[in-house]
Amino acid sequence: MKRKLALMCAIMLSAGLMFGCSSTKKDDTSNKTAQTQEQQKPEEKTSETAKQEMSNEQVSLDGWAGTWNSIVAWFDNEEVKKSLGDTADADIAAKNKGTHTDFKSMIVDGNTITFLDNAKDGKELAKSEYKFVEKKVNGEGEHSEWDIFEATSDLKDPKYKFIALMPVHGEEGDLTHFHVRYGSTVDEALADNTWWPVIASPETTVEQVVGEIKTIDRKSGSAGMPRP
Repeated sequence: MKRKLALMCAIMLSAGLMFGCSSTKKDDTSNKTAQTQEQQKPEEKTSETAKQEMSNEQVSLDGWAGTWNSIVAWFDNEEVKKSLGDTADADIAAKNKGTHTDFKSMIVDGNTITFLDNAKDGKELAKSEYKFVEKKVNGEGEHSEWDIFEATSDLKDPKYKFIALMPVHGEEGDLTHFHVRYGSTVDEALADNTWWPVIASPETTVEQVVGEIKTIDRKSGSAGMPRP
């Protein structure tokens, strides 16, 4: 009888140990799974929200503050034409295809943008405060991301309702400039990917303007394609 009781106790003790080990393994597995999930959450969140965070990032007009001229403002400059030589008219006409703007000068002062019809003593074409709306990717490569701004007041000309801007860029000694597009809607502003207006400082030299105009390829029609 004593042997039977001893045997039963041994069996029960063994079963208890096995159950305990099994439970511990399950708990360890559960804890490892939970830890793995916790570790993955930040990465998954970053992946899922990256585009949204980029869109929500606020951009100030401070990066474009100052007075700027469209490159078309130099197309009638006699020194520019003389430097271009015999191909001046053809070169300028080709460059104008891809860089044409309805304004020749723009002034960015705080949140206000003013568009003028002339680089000197120009007549006001449109003026408004602008608010940042979103970042918009249009196309591929270096020149594909635009900062979109919307006018907050009524305009003389609705084509300036939405302004798309790229950061100011240019190698040292080269033409410091940025690209702009505009339209009554965002889609209208970004619709033409052969349209690359070049906006530069009024202190830009004739040599820099000529260098920019000479980047055209009249045969291929890539007159308006941007460069770094």
